[in-house]
Amino acid sequence: MAKRPAWSIQKDGVICESFDFVWNGGFSVTQKQKNIKALHQSIYGAKRDERHRNSGRLLAFVRGDEK
Repeated sequence: MAKRPAWSIQKDGVICESFDFVWNGGFSVTQKQKNIKALHQSIYGAKRDERHRNSGRLLAFVRGDEK
């Protein structure tokens, strides 16, 4: 496992978050490509989960369930 930062632009400014992903050791281009793909999948998965949690909060708010 490895942890790397990734930056994104939000309405409040630039956000830096760290993401864990499976590290493939080695110096070949293929290994580097695997690492990039794993990092991107980690970022997209975390963002997808965040959107899912936020949509649940929105749905609860619309229904009046939110406290």
